[in-house]
Amino acid sequence: MKLSDSDLLKTAEPLYISLSSEASRPYECTGPTPPPKPGGTIAPLCSILVLPRLSLSCCLLTANPYPRLLGHTNVQVLDGGWRKWLAESRPVCTQPEVAVNTTPYVARLDKALWADYDDVKGSLASSQTGSGATLLDVRDLVEWEGHSSSPYGVNFAPRMGRLVGAKHIEWYDFMEPTAHADVHVFKQPEAIRQLLKERAGLATVDPIILYCFKGARAANSLAALKAAGFENVRVYFASWNEWSRVIGAAIDEAKVGAPPPPKDD
Repeated sequence: MKLSDSDLLKTAEPLYISLSSEASRPYECTGPTPPPKPGGTIAPLCSILVLPRLSLSCCLLTANPYPRLLGHTNVQVLDGGWRKWLAESRPVCTQPEVAVNTTPYVARLDKALWADYDDVKGSLASSQTGSGATLLDVRDLVEWEGHSSSPYGVNFAPRMGRLVGAKHIEWYDFMEPTAHADVHVFKQPEAIRQLLKERAGLATVDPIILYCFKGARAANSLAALKAAGFENVRVYFASWNEWSRVIGAAIDEAKVGAPPPPKDD
């Protein structure tokens, strides 16, 4: 799932797509949107570009393996993304986009990687007997501690807190800086495995469901965990954006730590 820049240079005719605003606009083929849950919402699935090539390489600032979640089986992530590629003066194309023939594609959710509201609810019920998946919250600390509902504003979502019984590791912690400013790459697999063991008591065989606010940070963490050998890990795509809006959904709303200082105007 993870592709280094040197690997990319050796890949035969990769198809480059980017879900980042820093890259050129892709030709889009939008997948289906699942129906909303009663009393809640689900964010639409991301658009996906599919062309008749052998492999699919995503050049992202954060590694979102959404094409794999949508059923595309041959997907890799460029470690370090577009920023690292540019920082190392790798070859780029500045020519206008050229339209190509597309192939029919129907997005199919890969349930081996994708968890929904019912999956999380069932895991919470099973956790009482010790058989449920571990819920791993990868949001920023201020969200985990219950002082902000989202990265889009303190009160963007109706409730603050965390899923009951969840463990917490910020998504940043799966990455490390490089010699280039504002460029990060995934930590080595052994470092990621040690981090999960020390901070959450998790081994590579343990079932895990990742969540954040609406799936991006969790998808980035999915790529990191998969590269480190964690096989039974899924993303709760709708994440806190859905769970906090469902009436009656259990939430641990206790505040943890001191609230952050107010920002200057």
